[in-house]
Amino acid sequence: MIREGSNSGTALVWVRSDLDKLLQRVQLQLEHMASNPNAGNEALDNIEENVEHLGLTFEALTMHGAAMVTREMLELTHQLRRYRVARRTDALAALMDASVVLPAYLDRLQAGHQDLPMLLLPVINGMRATYDGALLQENTLFAPNLEVDLPELELGEQQTGRQDPFPEFAARMRQQFENALLNWLQEQDHLEHLSPLQGVCETLLHRVERRDLKRLWWVASEVIGGLNDGHTRNDPELRRLFARLHLNLKHLAEKGEDSTEPRSVNAMTRAFLFQAAQAKPGNAGIDLLCERFDLARQMPNQEELLRARGAVSGRDKDMYDSLGQALQDELSLVKDALDLELRTGEIDQARRESSLESLGRVKDTLNMLGLSASAMALDKIIPAFVDSESDQSKQRDEVLLSLASQILLIESALKEQVETLG
Repeated sequence: MIREGSNSGTALVWVRSDLDKLLQRVQLQLEHMASNPNAGNEALDNIEENVEHLGLTFEALTMHGAAMVTREMLELTHQLRRYRVARRTDALAALMDASVVLPAYLDRLQAGHQDLPMLLLPVINGMRATYDGALLQENTLFAPNLEVDLPELELGEQQTGRQDPFPEFAARMRQQFENALLNWLQEQDHLEHLSPLQGVCETLLHRVERRDLKRLWWVASEVIGGLNDGHTRNDPELRRLFARLHLNLKHLAEKGEDSTEPRSVNAMTRAFLFQAAQAKPGNAGIDLLCERFDLARQMPNQEELLRARGAVSGRDKDMYDSLGQALQDELSLVKDALDLELRTGEIDQARRESSLESLGRVKDTLNMLGLSASAMALDKIIPAFVDSESDQSKQRDEVLLSLASQILLIESALKEQVETLG
């Protein structure tokens, strides 16, 4: 399970040129393999060597999303070496896509954005699909940092039931959990069955010693509370999580805390947090989980996710700078034309047609850069600009001033878009 890394944008600046050189070598070797179907393993060796260097650097800088892509690239090269890929050209194309997306993702990190591995899900699954590997889901890449201050766990020190040996206590808790779970699964509309489930979680929070286990049972308790209030979604994934909790409790009862694998516990905790991140706000427990683990940053809404994925789909800093400058040039021409018409009151047909062509190109480019709201606003005002040719002077001036004002707003949004890479 990938964990959220720190923002290493500053450190990235120092090694960026070396990373770009490694990626360029990978791309050259991939182009060589694509144009030479009989190319031997030497090209694969070079690709693997460079990708390994990339991966080690990403790991050292805690750039988990980029590191995960390099691991998938290495796996695909291993599959190519073993002739387990049905279509070699598709595999090479998927590797090339990854090598193109990585610089854009690094640009995003360098611009100060958070490391979000789920943005890279399409390119990762694109590589996995070439060798029929299991495709990943968004919750697999959901990576909140678990090592945060949780005062709620300190309350768990008020432990109850200490008079029972732990195996007997855990066995009793397991039986209670199992009975309540079976009752709820049979009658999911009867929410009163959830209270015993939540009660078991809270009791275990007070009794277990290990912090990761306390955290798991606390998070599960709050998610169940959200389900009881209608804020957590009752979906198959959540019901599977309840079954996994039961297995964890069975393991605790039979083998004790020390034999429980921390990685498994943390994976389950993140799975419950994924449910909390998707829940409706308004429940105190769910809202507390979102606050403690900063889930809003980890789970952007669909519009934000699509926009961010667009920014790492190969549209890198050079492209943003180039398109941004082209847009500024177009907008400057339109502003000059508007200024001249406002000052003189004279309509120049050729100038107007040129301005309309520029506005059309601006609208298309705004959509390409993800500034759909600005493009729509511009689209609404263009017909008024066309009609203003036959308007009276005062009405025409109002339209021209409105268009000029919209252009200023577009320039401001464009500047921010270019600086932050979307």
